[in-house]
Amino acid sequence: MGDLALQIEDGKVKGTTSTSNKTSKTETRGTNELGKDAFLKLLVAQMQYQDPLNPNTDTEFIAQLASFSSLEQMQNLNNTLTNSQAFSYIGHTVKLVSDPLKPIEGVVDFVTLTNGIPYVSIGGNLYEASKVESVVDINYVWKQMAPSVEAAKVQYDHDNPKDIKVKLDMGIDEGMASKFGVVINGEAVDAKYLSYDTDKKVLTISKEAFQKYYAGSYDVGFVFDDRLETVITGEVTLNVIGNRPPQPEEPEEPEKPEEPEEPEKPEKPEEPEK
Repeated sequence: MGDLALQIEDGKVKGTTSTSNKTSKTETRGTNELGKDAFLKLLVAQMQYQDPLNPNTDTEFIAQLASFSSLEQMQNLNNTLTNSQAFSYIGHTVKLVSDPLKPIEGVVDFVTLTNGIPYVSIGGNLYEASKVESVVDINYVWKQMAPSVEAAKVQYDHDNPKDIKVKLDMGIDEGMASKFGVVINGEAVDAKYLSYDTDKKVLTISKEAFQKYYAGSYDVGFVFDDRLETVITGEVTLNVIGNRPPQPEEPEEPEKPEEPEEPEKPEKPEEPEK
């Protein structure tokens, strides 16, 4: 801890520290924090140079030692929380400011500790975790790139049947879907009734797909094969009007003829006694 060269006047500590302690004091200048080393030095000085006519009691020293222990534990806890927070960034998209003119944004690949200071790796470069300003969950990023359907209320008229068109986006970049399906009130629409214009981002559902539905309101749902396996419901409502044409009855399968019963096998004659 270094030698102390302090003067005592009227039972109080006066003067300045030696050269070795001046160096230590210079290192902590400009901070408002009382470190555990400085706290311990003050406690030792107080014990060594206490007023002999009015010495401190054991209770006071114990209370100060307890305060010192609490300070040390709080500092250790603060370091642990800081490191834990840094490790929680792994796999998330973060935004940090290393250069005020050029903020950095990217996915944290890993976290490493150097001299007790956590650093995050983004694009192969290391940055202090304390520079992180915002953290975005990876699922939120995927949702921004996921497929979407424009809200609409469409109508099909049995008396004037026409195809139905819906604005549908398959997503962007890594969040793009390669396939999709359409569901009306929980029943899948046959793919032969669906066609998609990738340039205009318009889905056309053939009028033949609606011939079996009675007049009423139906929810049209969409399912995609993107990373999040996106399911969209409640955005498109189908209103069917007019009289549904009679549907051809499906032919009944002919009954299979009953298989003839196998004839009973004759019993074997008993062998004569010898």
